[in-house]
Amino acid sequence: MSRIKAIWTHHYGWPYEGGGLYPGPRSTPTWHEGHLYFSAPDGSVTCLKAVDGTRVWSCNPKKTHRGQGTDFGYAASPVIVEGRLILPVGGRNSSVVALDIRDGSTLWASGDTSASYATPLPIRWRDQSLVITPLENTLAAFDVHSGRQVWELDFSQGYDEHSAAPLYQEPFLFTASPFRAGAKCYRLSGEPDSSDSVASMASRSTRSNSQDHSRTSGVLDEQQDRTEGKATVRKWPTETASVVPNKDDNSSEPEQRHEPRLVWESAKFSNDIASSLLVDGRIYGFDLKDPQSRQDRPSRGEFRCLDFATGRVIWSTNRVGQANLIVADHKLILFTDSGELILARLGTDEYVELARTQVFRDEICWTYPALHRGAVFLRTQTRAAAIYLGAAPLVSTQPVKSVQNIPRGRAFDAQWLIGGEREFPATVPEGKEFLSWYLWSLAGIVLGTGIAIVSLNAGRLTPHASRTFFWITVVLCGGLGSPIINARQSDYILLWPLVLWAAFQLTLNVITSTEKSPDRKRRRWFSRGAGLLFIGVCLLYFHLCRGLGYAIEWSFLIGFLPAFAVAAVAAMFLTTPRRWWPVIDLACAAISFSAYFWFSVIFIQWKLVVGS
Repeated sequence: MSRIKAIWTHHYGWPYEGGGLYPGPRSTPTWHEGHLYFSAPDGSVTCLKAVDGTRVWSCNPKKTHRGQGTDFGYAASPVIVEGRLILPVGGRNSSVVALDIRDGSTLWASGDTSASYATPLPIRWRDQSLVITPLENTLAAFDVHSGRQVWELDFSQGYDEHSAAPLYQEPFLFTASPFRAGAKCYRLSGEPDSSDSVASMASRSTRSNSQDHSRTSGVLDEQQDRTEGKATVRKWPTETASVVPNKDDNSSEPEQRHEPRLVWESAKFSNDIASSLLVDGRIYGFDLKDPQSRQDRPSRGEFRCLDFATGRVIWSTNRVGQANLIVADHKLILFTDSGELILARLGTDEYVELARTQVFRDEICWTYPALHRGAVFLRTQTRAAAIYLGAAPLVSTQPVKSVQNIPRGRAFDAQWLIGGEREFPATVPEGKEFLSWYLWSLAGIVLGTGIAIVSLNAGRLTPHASRTFFWITVVLCGGLGSPIINARQSDYILLWPLVLWAAFQLTLNVITSTEKSPDRKRRRWFSRGAGLLFIGVCLLYFHLCRGLGYAIEWSFLIGFLPAFAVAAVAAMFLTTPRRWWPVIDLACAAISFSAYFWFSVIFIQWKLVVGS
């Protein structure tokens, strides 16, 4: 095994969210007949010659069709079926599109539902070529040749991020939704048919999308009789498909309607980023219970093995975590989101782990492993590694490192500065949550005023020293208040906007006071120091939000711009000695903070309106 070196490089855009929590590309390239096809986070699709990286064509169907539903970056990998490159787009009359692999032109566009992140699944159903596509709130099937939408199921509500691929073993289709929504298994036949029993699946030797044969029992038919008909089916008329005539396809297939029926469902299996695997009548995958992984912790939940026939949990373990997995040599190869590589036994009635090693650290690892010649290839947003798994000794002309010698970073753990965690940190807080944060912050300002008054009267301090106690108290309330409050109540409170505002207002106060001073030229280094401190606080807050996966990092930084005028006026009062200064300082501070806080919230709501 020789040292890896670049053969060619193709640049197609700026790094996607380089400073974000989930940076980098979202999809996996597809190789087909000497060409590479890949999709970018902005929705563009490109075809390259695999031998030298020369670009053949490029287009952006998401932009062309005004696609919706992939706000966190387009993630579906190109799927090539019979000369057509099929992708979900989520536009009007273009939920899914098919491109000509030769030039990228549109062959057909069909459907009228916003898209999601999962890659379409091509299947054969009674000699008909279909593609199954998870959309934002529905699961839809399209005819590969004509683009006609065969059926569509409603299976979620609200904004859902479906990233996991369905599993198919004719005639049964399995889906697992995120956010504790559970899993469902459907039968693709419109009427009960003895030829569609689970026992007949093995005899037909139809491969699942994991490319492994499944052997199950006839229990599924009995389960279907009890649960059939629970699924909500919405049939779309043929005219909803916007079909571009295919230059090469002159076939005319008779229209067939297949209304999937719900066979079983389970609340104990919810996939998020990592797709499950179907092998020998068993489903292996991660049941996500809490929000996605972050830099300071992995995803929470159970890794489980389910019986494909009934949905029964065969075994469950909390030792694995969320993992992308492949199968080789009757073993499971798992790459967890915390950077561990695990080898486990396949087909047992309990979880049997064979080996485990930590490959990467302090990065979120959501990529699939790839196996070639006894080595498994792993990568993150910044690094890649090849780990040899073969039984025979490794023969290499280059120096070989052990896994323990892989360079590892160590990220700053910021959890203790926040305390607690929102249930869904990537979602925007509701109005009542913002109001709770605001009221707790005002309480911190009132507490600071009280301490300033006490220090002024009891300690016989000057107003300047008492004001210093006021600002110290406000900063401590904002910085330490969140972990203290969140440790004692269930409702999540974030008081870091109070810290940001205090640093902002203090900087303006120092600048105002310096400009009033007769020795202002010599004291301007105070202003520069305050400005640097303010920038440092903003960078720390941004790092905290990114590390914890919060969606509001920019909003409370943008809020300084519209609130500047109010804060500048407040600085005039906050730096002038007055008779009733504690009351005046309290009023000015409350007005300044209120302007900053609610301007930031208005910006957040404006982003939601523009984004939708």
